[in-house]
Amino acid sequence: MDINSAYWQGKEPKNSQELRDQIKNALLALKQWKDAANIPNTENSVMIDAQIYWLEELLKLSNVELKS
Repeated sequence: MDINSAYWQGKEPKNSQELRDQIKNALLALKQWKDAANIPNTENSVMIDAQIYWLEELLKLSNVELKS
């Protein structure tokens, strides 16, 4: 996949709130991709869930600001 064809191209955030929203949407997309991949409920899927949870918690604790 060409990175230039990513879904967000042309939708770059214009402010910090849009940036935070896009990060949240990216985390949701990770969950959806994991579910769509139909990964068996094994140690691997638990690790993926843990990493997504960790990223969500980091986002809650962070102060993400868009550089101008």
